[in-house]
Amino acid sequence: ADLGRELHTVHPLDRTRIVAAWRRARDHPGEVVEVRARSSVDDGWAEARQRFLNLHGHPELAVFCIFTDQLSPADPTGAAPDTATVHGTSARWVLIHASLMGGVESVEGTIEELLGVRTASLVGTFAIDLVLPAGRGSALAIFAAVIRQPGRAVSAEHRLRRPDGSTLWVESTLLLTPPPAHPSGRPEDSTLVVLIVDATERRAQEAALQASREEARGLAEEFRLLAEEVPSGVFRADIGGHVQFANSHFVELAGGRPVAHLADLAHPTDRDRVEAARLEALRHHADGHPGDGIVTVEFRSALPEGGSRSLRVRAPRRASGLPSGLIGVLTDSTPTAQLREEARTDPLTGLRNRTALDDLIEAAIGAGLGVAVMFIDLDHFKEVNDAHGHHAGDAVLQIVAKRLRGCTRPTEMVTRYGGDEFVIVSTDPTADTLESLTGRVHGVLAHPIHVDGLLWQPAASLGLALSAPGDGPADVLRRAD
Repeated sequence: ADLGRELHTVHPLDRTRIVAAWRRARDHPGEVVEVRARSSVDDGWAEARQRFLNLHGHPELAVFCIFTDQLSPADPTGAAPDTATVHGTSARWVLIHASLMGGVESVEGTIEELLGVRTASLVGTFAIDLVLPAGRGSALAIFAAVIRQPGRAVSAEHRLRRPDGSTLWVESTLLLTPPPAHPSGRPEDSTLVVLIVDATERRAQEAALQASREEARGLAEEFRLLAEEVPSGVFRADIGGHVQFANSHFVELAGGRPVAHLADLAHPTDRDRVEAARLEALRHHADGHPGDGIVTVEFRSALPEGGSRSLRVRAPRRASGLPSGLIGVLTDSTPTAQLREEARTDPLTGLRNRTALDDLIEAAIGAGLGVAVMFIDLDHFKEVNDAHGHHAGDAVLQIVAKRLRGCTRPTEMVTRYGGDEFVIVSTDPTADTLESLTGRVHGVLAHPIHVDGLLWQPAASLGLALSAPGDGPADVLRRAD
């Protein structure tokens, strides 16, 4: 076996395990050494099992890789597979040297244990006689292939018959070597080397693995069918957020298009919120967070028609304790978001209301920001309602709100406090900005208002207050009022 060729196909993080298996096989003749590692398969990686056997330093076969089994797709970004341990078991094997015609000339290995016969009874017989009649055709085909290509090893599995009538599965590897004394000698003087290794345990493991895979496929199909009955978007993603499964409702909520990554669901300005939720779910897992470890995030949809989506995500654990991926539910939160927006908006003017005002002040103070609050109370507004009716009064309030909103900066928010009172909150409360804000407010209120035949000159009383350590929204609003 060529160790360099083996390492070329192995994931760089797992190569030390292959080397360790090789060395153990070298140092423990007659012992099968097993290792699991990630190997290159097409354009990806798969977990594979390899076994090595040292045939007592035999000149032709020194250390021999018995077989390599692909087990399952593997994550190339993480550590080696959980089961990528190196360990050895005592092997049952027989090494036969035969003539070009297949006549047994010498035998070594665990002959009686594996084949149930003594060495002397095999010498002089034909190796093909060990194979059950039903399998001799395929065995002869392999024999012919080895004869046609000297120096090339060919392996296959057969069922052998023992003298007591029992049968067992073995893996046979055939190799035609040139005459040891004269490598360029006559072909009929070549030696046929046949390595027979007990495959019973491996086949049982493979059968169990196949049964496990079929059960997993059955469970996956049951999950898919169940997920289709759920009136929400059900998904599974890898730990990087790449979507691996999504039910039809998830696809519908994504606009009827495939979604490669969870962040693709969000408007570009909200993608970082989805990413933060993914990382938080993994942190919940890593920290052993109590409870379900579910993280919920709401964001604006990436769809042209807009809307909002709510994502609930968690990172379940494998038996090893490592995260197996991300699972969760996607729902349309547009109606809820609209109700929440309406609850924070003044229906007459479209400005933020008192609830939103309290939240803004509290959030700014909690973030350690200074806050300035300007209280604006329209003077003599009651006269408008009394003389011209509430319809005219409402129109005046709408015009004042539009003017105030038009004169504010990004660090300032206008709210309607109630009745004829407005409040402007500034999170940049420097002397220059507050002086500028005062001038801008006086400027927009200096112009008369014309509405439904009414000409009214607005005037207002202004109060200004700065937040102090320990203040809550009510404290700073009270001082401004």
